[in-house]
Amino acid sequence: MSYELTNFEDWPSKKTPVNAETLNKMDKQIKKSADDIGEITKLADLGDNLSDIVDAVYKKLNRVQSHVGMIVQSTTLDTEAKVKNIYGGSKWVKIEGRMLLGANASHEVNSTGGEEKHTLSTAELPAHSHKFSGSSNTGSNGSHNHTVSIDTQTSDGGWHSHGVLLSGNTDSGGEHSHGFDRCAGSGTNTFNYAGGSISAIALNKTYHQSTYSAGAHKHSFSVEGDTSGAGTHKHSVSVKGNTGSNGAHTHTVSISGTTGNSGGGGAHNNMPPYKAVYIWERTA
Repeated sequence: MSYELTNFEDWPSKKTPVNAETLNKMDKQIKKSADDIGEITKLADLGDNLSDIVDAVYKKLNRVQSHVGMIVQSTTLDTEAKVKNIYGGSKWVKIEGRMLLGANASHEVNSTGGEEKHTLSTAELPAHSHKFSGSSNTGSNGSHNHTVSIDTQTSDGGWHSHGVLLSGNTDSGGEHSHGFDRCAGSGTNTFNYAGGSISAIALNKTYHQSTYSAGAHKHSFSVEGDTSGAGTHKHSVSVKGNTGSNGAHTHTVSISGTTGNSGGGGAHNNMPPYKAVYIWERTA
């Protein structure tokens, strides 16, 4: 806006001429001032909505900048309508329960994976073992023995016989003598029984006599030979009795092995530290 200076002075000053030319200039200046006031009023009204205008321009610029495949994260944009109002586009898909991972050769773009909880399989456990060992003594049960009772059979040995070798002493029969028969020929010769046949000896008289007593005594004997064969057979064996006593004693016990399983096999939390936000992906 511009104003023309006329240097008016109050009447009756001669510097303020009153004529048609001066009046026309005054009229034009008044009209121009009125137009300027109108422009100022418009600017004042515009100032009230200036923040809304700037916000609209900002939103329009963002709509131009968004594109299909763009992902937006926010803690306030909880609806698709709010996202569209800022970023434009015709369709935004909400991504829930997933974290973003930069794509690489091992993870192609748009691939998904991972799990919130995971139960380890046997193959995923580190190789390990649990060892234990120890020793102790049983308590003493005093002087004692153990009863033994075994009933079984020998294995089948096929057709066979058994060698026998026996030796020992007879029981004592007390003081005693032994009787024997004695035969005599026609003379005074005496013939004892021999291994041959007695019919070969000319005998005409037989006497029965006894040995002198040797007091109480035993006779030793020894027999060696084989049993007769009994064909294929087994022998039953039965052993019963008591072990001998070893006096009051204890027994040493050594223990070694592996422990049993432990743990419940439940799933464990597989989440890193996180902050939950709204995630939207523009698809159209």
